[in-house]
Parts: sequence; C-alpha cells; structure tokens
Amino acid sequence: MLEIRQLCIQYGKRQILKQADLWADIGLTCIIGESGSGKSSILNALMDHIDHQCESYRVNGVDLMALSDDERKTLIRNQFAYLSQTENFVSDMSCYDNMRLYANMAGIELSTSDIQRYLEMVHLDIGSKSFPDQLSGGEKQRLALAQALAKGTEVILCDEMTASLDPELKQEIYGLLEEVAEKYAKIILVTTHDEDIYEQVRHLYQIEDGRLISVKEPECQEHEQTKKELKSSRLNGKYLWKYVSQKVDRQFSMFLLYSIMSAIVVAISAFLIFYRTQYLSLQNEIMGLLSQGEISVINQTVPIMGGESFSYSEQNAAFEDGMLDALKEIDHVEAVYPYYWASFIENPLEYDVAFENHIDITFADGSEAKNEITMDGGVSTGYFIPYYPSQQFDSKQHVVSTEAAENGAYLSRSLFYNLGYTDADMEKFKGSTLKTTVYLPVGVYLSEATVTSAIDNVDTQVTMHNPIYVGVDLEIPIAGFIENWYIEDIGGGNIYLPIEKMEKMRSSVAQTPMDMAWGCNAYRVYVDDTAYLEEVTQEIHALSSQITTGSSYMNTEARVAQQNYIVRMTLIALIAVIATGLILSYVYGIFYYQKNKRDVKYFQNNGMKKEEWRGLIGRDIVIQSLIVLILAVPILIIIFYCTWDMNLYAPIGWLSLESLGIAGCVLILTIIQTVLSRFYYYRKV
Repeated sequence: MLEIRQLCIQYGKRQILKQADLWADIGLTCIIGESGSGKSSILNALMDHIDHQCESYRVNGVDLMALSDDERKTLIRNQFAYLSQTENFVSDMSCYDNMRLYANMAGIELSTSDIQRYLEMVHLDIGSKSFPDQLSGGEKQRLALAQALAKGTEVILCDEMTASLDPELKQEIYGLLEEVAEKYAKIILVTTHDEDIYEQVRHLYQIEDGRLISVKEPECQEHEQTKKELKSSRLNGKYLWKYVSQKVDRQFSMFLLYSIMSAIVVAISAFLIFYRTQYLSLQNEIMGLLSQGEISVINQTVPIMGGESFSYSEQNAAFEDGMLDALKEIDHVEAVYPYYWASFIENPLEYDVAFENHIDITFADGSEAKNEITMDGGVSTGYFIPYYPSQQFDSKQHVVSTEAAENGAYLSRSLFYNLGYTDADMEKFKGSTLKTTVYLPVGVYLSEATVTSAIDNVDTQVTMHNPIYVGVDLEIPIAGFIENWYIEDIGGGNIYLPIEKMEKMRSSVAQTPMDMAWGCNAYRVYVDDTAYLEEVTQEIHALSSQITTGSSYMNTEARVAQQNYIVRMTLIALIAVIATGLILSYVYGIFYYQKNKRDVKYFQNNGMKKEEWRGLIGRDIVIQSLIVLILAVPILIIIFYCTWDMNLYAPIGWLSLESLGIAGCVLILTIIQTVLSRFYYYRKV
C-alpha cells in the first residue's frame, strides 16, 4: 500500500494542496480535478520531483521519510513507474530497446522473449524494429504499461496518459489498467479530468479548492507487504552507447550538417594556429641564423617590376670597371662577392627553343639515379646560385655530408621533391655526387624592350643585356639541402654552388669568342658590424645613381611591418573563426536541446542519476567529436595541400613534432566545439 499524510504543495506564495491525505492499495486509484488543480503536482511529489511537505510517506511498509535522499531516490526509481501523456519513450530508440533501457533503470536485463512476454500482457503485438513514433496513441500507452511491468515496479503513476485518446480508446486503456492492477498486484494511481472513469476505479479522489477529497473509497484490504532490499542500480553503459548511436542514426542529417560546419571551423582554426606559430618561429629563426650584415648591390638598369626596393635581373647591364675595388674600399666592408645566376639550359630567355640537360646522382653505395631535363617534360628546375663563406651554409643549412659542407652543392627542397624524394630520403644522400651541365654567362647580346615601372607606373624604353651561356660539365659532392626559410629559394628548384667553384667554371669558358663579353651586374657585400649597415649602404649608393640595395634578411621597417601585419591578421582571422565556431556550437546546442528535450524529461521522470547523465553526455560528446574529427582531418589536409603551393609555410613530416602538434590542436578544438554544443543541454539537465 502507498500512503502519504498531510501533504502540502506550494509554488511560491500560491498553495496548490493543503494537508492532503492519500492512500492507494492494489488496484486502480484515480484523482480527478480540473486542469491546474494540482493532480500532476501530487504525482510529482510522490516521485520526489518537486519540493513538498508531508507528515509521513510510506510504501509497502517502508517509511520514505526515514530514508536518506539517495535511499529514497533509489526506492522510487526501482519501485515506481511514472507514465505521462508524452514523455514515456526515447523517440530515437526502437520499442524493444526502449523496454530494455527502462527495465535496466532498475538493474533488470531483458531478453527478446522477455520483451515479447510483457507485450502479450498488455495485448500489444509489434516488431523488434518498430519505433514509438510509428505507433498509434493507444499502442503507445500499452507499450508504456509494458515497460512498467518489465521494470518490476510495484507502483505505477499515470499522469493524464489518456488525455489525447478518443473515448473508446480511453475506456480500453482504463480497462487494461484495471486488469494489470488486479492480475499482477500493482498499485496504479491515475490522474485525469474525465469523470466517466468513476465506475471503473476502486478508489476515487477529487481535488476542490486545494483539498483532496475521497469520493469513492474501498475497504482497506490486508496484503502481505514484503520489504524489498534497497539495491542501487546503475544503467548499463551499453544502453547509453545504444541511445547515442541510434540518436545519431535517426538524426543523421542534423548531426552531419553541424559536424561539417564544425569540422571546417576546426580545420581552419588549426591551420591558422599552426601557420601563425610556425611563421613567428621561422621568422625568429631566420633573424638569428642569417647575417644581418648582408647587402645586395644591383646595377638596376632594368626598372623594378614589382614593389620591391631592389630586384635582381640577369638582363641588367654590367657595372663599370672598378666597382668591385670601390666596394672593397668602403670602411667596415668585410667581403665582396660577385652575384649572378647560371642556368640548367643554354637559352633560358628563349622559351620556344628546345633544350636538354640531366641531373645524375651517384650514391655512396654505387647506385645511380638519372633525371632528364627537357622542353617537353622531366624535372622542373630553376638556376644555379652562388653561396658564400660569409653565409655559413655549413652551420645554417641541412648538411648530410660534413666533409663537403664548405665546398659541396646544396639542393633546394623544391628540386629535391621534384626529383621524387621525400624528407625521409635525405640521409640517403650522404656521400653522394651530383653530375650535370652548368650554363654560365660568358657573353651578352642587346635587345630593346618597353618596361613599366611599378614605382611610378611610367613606361621606359630599356636596353636589355641578355646573357649568352656556355655549358660546363659539373661533378660535385652533395653537401646537403637548403632549409625552407631561405628566401632566395622560394618557388625555385635551384642548386647552390660555392662561389669559388662557379668562378672557376666561368673562367674556364671566359675566353669563348663573343661580340660583347659578359660583366658582373650585381655583388653581395658583407659588413663587419651590423651597426654600420646603414652607413655602408649610403656610401654604396654614392657610387652610382643606378644602384639599388637591399637584403631579404635585414630587419628593415618593411620586413618588421610585414611580420606584424601577418601576425595581426592571422590573429584576427583566428579569433573570427573561433568566435564563429563558438557561436555555431552554442546555437546548435539550443537547437539540440529543443530537439531532444523530451528525452531529458523522460530521463528526469525516471530518476536519472548525475553520474549517468555525465556518462550519457560524455558518450554523446565522444561520438560527435569522432564525426567532427573524421571530417576535419581531410578538410585540413586539403587546406595544407592548397597552401603548400603558395609557399606559406615549411613542409612537415607525417610523424613529426609539428604534425603531432597539429593533431593535438585539432583534437582540443574538436572537444571544445563539441563540449560547448552540449553545454546548454547539460545545463538544462
């Protein structure tokens, strides 16, 4: 028997129920009253869902007021079933899985045959793959009653569960409730505003003006009351996983749409974080590695085409005799070297002329790799560029053969990749030798051209001093590879040779008869103290009005401004993307709650514990995060692939620290996105 005495329910200052006494025995007991009179409040008080006051509350001899909060909640969860008009099921789980989940609330595991037996008790025949939303109103109430029987509860509370049914169906359900109560010895308490139930119930209460009045009262029958041991049950984790997975399956379009948008946010954010971090790191590394005392000196007879302060062109005219000595005589100049490009092909300025060359590599083990360079295909190349002792390539570039570090060739990463190798192959080049033909500038032929200056946008008629190249066979040990931050190498498949080697080769063909001999049109100047860099630069400019100077590695105002701009813009972009993602997640969280709030009510009605809520939401976050990760990774790879061609960053290995950092960043961003998308939901429950 269920008995509660002196029950008082109050919402704020409004008293709903005053000192009500209620008892219900095995059989069907009903509370009738107008809408808003407090019928549902009584059931919620019995379920301990709302604050209330009472003198005593007993169920089958157990005094609930003498129990602790946890013990009282455990007893109610195990021995009570609360059936409402709408929140009796998880809509995205099948009817059979709903019964398994409901029974497991009391620690009971159901087999398929068990489920079918309980369905027969309520005269319901449904398949194992049917869902609650596929059932009629009457079938839903029968299924809810079957769940209560499967849970093994002694008390079944029915809150307006027939409100939406037609009169005939209502009578069927009332008849079924009466049958279940008598046949299976259940205490069933029903609330309704239908007075036509009067004849079908054993015990009838009516609410009037906040008082509970017994209208029809049976004789109190003596029943054997067995006190059940209070066992705290916990939902089996497999049902939580099943709940989440079936919800994803049934709401797949919603999950997928959010996951795609979230994955885009995660991928872009991860890339921006990586790019900004690596950019700052590389800039600081460059400033530390490369000499700040380097000055490029150009005889700028060909107007600058871009917005640079200087621009090397092999078509510039040669300096007048004596320029080399004049540069060396400037105070604080430590070294001066000629600067020019040699070519892989004989006529690099004539694009429609067929050419042929090769890059042959002999490895330390004697194996060879031969690579063709032709007009119709083969390896894509750039130029042969000199490097100088002052640049300290032996300590600042990637060296694989230490014995050749000061006099060997350095391959650019672009060329290395064009040859078909990866970073993992670099050490294979230790002790290797390069064979190719180098075309060096020996003579010059003149041509006229109209050039538009980017500085003043003025067309100028210019005499182009086009180099004539003569080939020299080259065999040289490979010292190592150019690091990606080396500014001269961006976008070029170049080979860097020691200036002494290039000058020696050029001297060997310098006597080739030419109408006009080639002369040096650029120099690299190195100062002994960067404090005098500006002073030396001014003296260089005083030598000729056509001279332009600069350095790709000087911490000039332009370089600092560019760095600050990139840092600032990437930060703004990152904040904008993350903010968009956070707003998206929170808005989705509100929609997610609205979509699933009946599930929330269902679990609350059935005494879901905090740790079970956490387990449920945790599993939900794991599955949602996995979906986002699966989508974010290919999106991020596409972003990296597209930006690789733009030379925005140095390449990274699949199993490098950088890639692990990116993976960690993606994981953290994904978790943050997903957790925030469930924050509103979690706050509500």
